Amino acid sequence: MGSKVAMNSFRNGGWQTEEFASENPFKKGEAFEMFIVPKPEGYQVFVNGKEHYMFKHRMPLETVTALNIVGHINANLFGFIENWSIPSFTKESKTTITSLGSSRWGLSTEQSEVLHPVQNPILPYVGTIPGGLRAGMALYLQGVIPTNADKFAINFKTGQSDKDDVAFHFNPRMGSKVAMNSFRNGGWQTEEFVSENPFKKGEAFEMFIVPKPEGYQVFVNGKEHYMFKHRMPLETVTALNIVGHINVNLFGFIENWSIPSFTKESKTTITSLGSSRWGLSTEQSEVLHPVQNPILPYVGTIPGGLRAGMALYLQGVIPTNADKFAINFKTGQSDKDDVAFHFNPRMGSKVAMNSFRNGGWQTEEFVSENPFKKGEAFEMFIVPKPEGYQVFVNGKEHYMFKHRMPLETVTALNIVGHINANLFGFIENWSIPSFTKESKTTITSLGSSRWGLSTVQSEVLHPVQNPTLPYEGPIAGGLRAGMALYFDGNVPTNADRFSINFKTGQSVKDDIAFHFNPRMGSKVVMNSFRNGRWQTEEFASQNPFKKGEAFSILIGIKSDGYKVHVKGQELFMFKHRIPLEKVTTLNIKGNVSISFFGFIMDK
Repeated sequence: MGSKVAMNSFRNGGWQTEEFASENPFKKGEAFEMFIVPKPEGYQVFVNGKEHYMFKHRMPLETVTALNIVGHINANLFGFIENWSIPSFTKESKTTITSLGSSRWGLSTEQSEVLHPVQNPILPYVGTIPGGLRAGMALYLQGVIPTNADKFAINFKTGQSDKDDVAFHFNPRMGSKVAMNSFRNGGWQTEEFVSENPFKKGEAFEMFIVPKPEGYQVFVNGKEHYMFKHRMPLETVTALNIVGHINVNLFGFIENWSIPSFTKESKTTITSLGSSRWGLSTEQSEVLHPVQNPILPYVGTIPGGLRAGMALYLQGVIPTNADKFAINFKTGQSDKDDVAFHFNPRMGSKVAMNSFRNGGWQTEEFVSENPFKKGEAFEMFIVPKPEGYQVFVNGKEHYMFKHRMPLETVTALNIVGHINANLFGFIENWSIPSFTKESKTTITSLGSSRWGLSTVQSEVLHPVQNPTLPYEGPIAGGLRAGMALYFDGNVPTNADRFSINFKTGQSVKDDIAFHFNPRMGSKVVMNSFRNGRWQTEEFASQNPFKKGEAFSILIGIKSDGYKVHVKGQELFMFKHRIPLEKVTTLNIKGNVSISFFGFIMDK
């Protein structure tokens, strides 16, 4: 960093002649993406959309078998692309947003295209504005204010250096005002202030900054915040800078922004949001005003109020140290407001339900069966019916709590306690048939979006993200030939071993039809367990699992056995010892981080 880019080769125990690129596109604290393209003449390097260098071959391509990455870099994702071409590479990056809003405010960039989206940038961030800034565009930014935040700033600049002018400096200061200014010819100009500050410590937000002919129009959480009149021409603005105490989830520019498209009701069409080990799905259901990873305690209005036929959908995980949590349907957002329905699972005990009226709790009702377990994922629906609140947990009806207060008095939702809520939102016109449809996720892109790349669309049935291990769950519909199990994961640097087990049941005594057991620094072992005993071990000739490295696994279920591919290469075929129709359960345990798994069916 701060110097050249060096390129070389190493052969017969020694480094060869170095080559240098004088332009270094890699900057400290900045995100990047790159392609290295092996061509007949050499390695062609692209960084941030621009061809950087061609390093001519010194060794035959066919002798290259391994990739090594070392040094000071945060690698978010890497992988290989078949049939790469310049045209597919140079497509303009854009993401179609159905809803990315912290949708408690009813915002939506519904069907708007965010160009050149940047996710989780490392701050301070500075980068060019593709095509320059012009009226009619909008900067969209979604983030969270850390609990220890002091201030942050968004700067529209005439260049990327510290000395360049700032046409618009937007500077929220926590617990104080929002300051706005410009910086020209080496000095700050006259500050302007907004006394109302919508940014709060520990809270999520979303905002738009819209360059208009007269100035920069700022919207925060669905409300127009300020208009900062131009002090410098728009056409001189070429760079965006973000600094300070802010966690930015995503930002990008929208072309042809308009108030009507901005104020449409927020909704997300869900293909699958289930912890889909139970085969649930809100497939093709629209979750209105979805909220992802809310900071608890959460309290917010129910858009349009509560009414029969709606459903609250919530997906989450119970922490391993959890005590209890509660979901409250309230008549208002203050602590003194009535609670029409208090749903209160207590770990290792019962599920309590109650109401709170006129300053006091009423008669508790209990469910002795508690489906919430420490360390386990769950999904649930609470469905207001004419007679009461119907609760479903993990695909099973759990309880009906009869109304004690009229539905029309309920205006707010409150979530408190020991729970990690991944996502929640309301579904209109909920019904049992739509609820029990098979869960599936169409994967359209797992890669870098700047150049519009995409993986082939595959349907993963019953996807599970970031499962808590050890994991054990039923295989929906049972195991059959023609299916495949897909995993994405990472081997921790301190890993010893892990295993994936196809079992005939969920108890420790049940048979294991296929035990896949990579051991770090050793072999990959495969076996079966029947009638209380392990059988003859089989071994793979190579072990592709390395400490600290990511991997993908595809286990194809064939009529003759389990065909295992790791990182795109066939590893082993383990022939059946127990009939497929007896396999009902998947088990994962050991030292491994699984980011995603699910079943794929042949089309």
